Amino acid sequence: MAQDVRPGDAQAVEAISTTRLAYVITGVSSVDAISRAGLTGLTQFLIDKTALEPGEPAGVDIASDELAFYPLIYWPIDPAAEMPSQEAIGRVDAYMRQGGTVLFDTRDQFSTDITGGGAASPATARLRDILANLNVPPLEPVPADH
Repeated sequence: MAQDVRPGDAQAVEAISTTRLAYVITGVSSVDAISRAGLTGLTQFLIDKTALEPGEPAGVDIASDELAFYPLIYWPIDPAAEMPSQEAIGRVDAYMRQGGTVLFDTRDQFSTDITGGGAASPATARLRDILANLNVPPLEPVPADH
């Protein structure tokens, strides 16, 4: 009986054999380096404080990589990064509909007008452009008994 082996099967088996956090590769080298370092630190914290022993964080290309392999994807929003294609945004939407979690980070907590009276930061404006084509439900308050 012949095996049904396809290109990429070995990489898929490797990807699912160890839990790994992931970050979106923005193409901005300084942002990508900070993302990797931050998730490496979070991975070490998880190893030190829980029974989970995740592998090294992975950089993912949302346009081509299989996102389902990762329980959490960190996406640093950078207005200098290229806007993702509609197909890539659709892949992220499908990932979230299947239960995946994306942490969008505009990294502008000290420059955003939290009163709502001022203009959005460039990163927040980019995030709004990205979210405009995603099926993201509105945030809801967590009940007191949760």
